[in-house]
Amino acid sequence: MAGLELEGFHYKSESDDKSTDSDSSCYIDYSVKVVGLLTDKMKAHNKSYASSRVTLSQLKQVYREAAKNHNQSNKLPEWCLAKVNMFLRMKSGEAVYKNTAKKKKREMTGLELDTGVTSYQSSFDLSANWEPSAEDISLASKDLEEKELNFDFKSIDNLYLDDYKQIDVDWS
Repeated sequence: MAGLELEGFHYKSESDDKSTDSDSSCYIDYSVKVVGLLTDKMKAHNKSYASSRVTLSQLKQVYREAAKNHNQSNKLPEWCLAKVNMFLRMKSGEAVYKNTAKKKKREMTGLELDTGVTSYQSSFDLSANWEPSAEDISLASKDLEEKELNFDFKSIDNLYLDDYKQIDVDWS
């Protein structure tokens, strides 16, 4: 028994604390490795393409945003890193095309009305539906293997990739 639960009250045992600590430790360690890999990619890109430099913050944002558009045919870490590779290719001046071959064409058989569901994005990202090339995915696989990033996280929210934001506190 992992703990005692009584109507709205949960008593956590020591084993609960250990499992939570080890889980968060895995996510922290993995996040550190991901940031290291992204830093290496940033430095290599900036050395080769001084006119189109990228920042670590940009690469972390691309990595996080990629998780929102995961295609399910690749593991999440591989997909996120492949999108970073695609972004770096785009920044280097290479053409990147939206992959529409996988989408099924629908024949319009009647009038289709809007469902009324709206979504709000804080920024408009044209590349959200672009898919990385086979080379981007292959390179991502190779990078994950070389850096021993074999932890298959299920949600980007579990990783520690957010940029530091100073909190302004007014103590008066």
